[in-house]
Amino acid sequence: MDGISSLRIRIKKKEIWCWKMNFLDLNSNQKDTILLIHPMLSSAQGMKALIADQMGQEFRYIIPDLSAHGQSASLIYESTLKESQMIYDYLKEHHIKELRLAFGASLGGVVLLQLLNYKDIKFEKLVFLKESVYGPKRLCLMFLLGIYC
Repeated sequence: MDGISSLRIRIKKKEIWCWKMNFLDLNSNQKDTILLIHPMLSSAQGMKALIADQMGQEFRYIIPDLSAHGQSASLIYESTLKESQMIYDYLKEHHIKELRLAFGASLGGVVLLQLLNYKDIKFEKLVFLKESVYGPKRLCLMFLLGIYC
């Protein structure tokens, strides 16, 4: 499922549009799932290019566009708690109960930290990166994730 989805609700003859967070869901036929949460000023496409494209096709990648970023740019950012709730809802909706790896950088790391409050999702490995994934820290990131390019 790739793209922005919306839900139209009618309340007393008025229409309200509720937008949902956009996700890249790559290699959905694979069992082992990796969650990648981008830093501020990045996007799901940025994480795909930087990490998922380098790691290969053997994993399923769930890569959200946080509110006010990428394809979710029209969503208003409220809090890391709200972002984690939307990611959790997506995981539950797609019957994902276990993540082989969850990675969050900068803002994405704080969102990932909030996601740990949901006890029905199991995390095998967690990687938090304080800084953004771009610039000099990229080599450190590649080492941490075992990507050798």
